[in-house]
Amino acid sequence: MTPTTMSPSSCKPTEFLCPSKGCIPAILKCDGVPDCPLNEDEVGCPITDCFNGSLLCVSTNQCIAVSQRCNGIADCIDFSLDESSCSGTSFSIKTSLAVLK
Repeated sequence: MTPTTMSPSSCKPTEFLCPSKGCIPAILKCDGVPDCPLNEDEVGCPITDCFNGSLLCVSTNQCIAVSQRCNGIADCIDFSLDESSCSGTSFSIKTSLAVLK
């Protein structure tokens, strides 16, 4: 039996389309557990935690490493949290908004 190709509109509004499996409940998307055979339900999900003292830049959804803190380059533009409370006063701006985790 050959699998049929489904479009996202084949699923109900409360479902997510796993291209390799079919429709699954939307609540399973981005829950940290791969439910589709090719992990499609976990692709492109926002990062919720940064580890080892890293900062989460909300607008870019990227973790900024501790080694990039207080290095004179603001990796998170808004409020420059990666450069806050540092002994130096000047820095250059690189990317976007940060939230301490």
